[in-house]
Amino acid sequence: MVREGEFTAGIYVYHQNQHLLKYQSLEQIRQLTAVSNKNWTVDWQVLTSMNLSGLVHSGQFPAMTKMLVKGRVDFMLAPFYNSADLSFVEQAQKFIPIPNIKVGLPGERVYALS
Repeated sequence: MVREGEFTAGIYVYHQNQHLLKYQSLEQIRQLTAVSNKNWTVDWQVLTSMNLSGLVHSGQFPAMTKMLVKGRVDFMLAPFYNSADLSFVEQAQKFIPIPNIKVGLPGERVYALS
């Protein structure tokens, strides 16, 4: 269970876009474009409230990562992965979080067990 205010996500970029790793403040991140799914209401609301340069809807996670690789968007929100550098690989492409930055997502995460 994750209590209110404890759930965070990373701002993930395509590993070859090293220049994006220098963005360390909300003011700088507002210059970027993001991709998310409108059905992920919490993520969408948080990204909308950040007043980004652009926010693009994509229906599927693999399509989102393709958009990052092709440079159509700069970043996506994702949970921090359990790897040494917090990266993840999708379709043989590596994605890394901007260091020292995390985004708080409102709400709690609970699981029903029987």
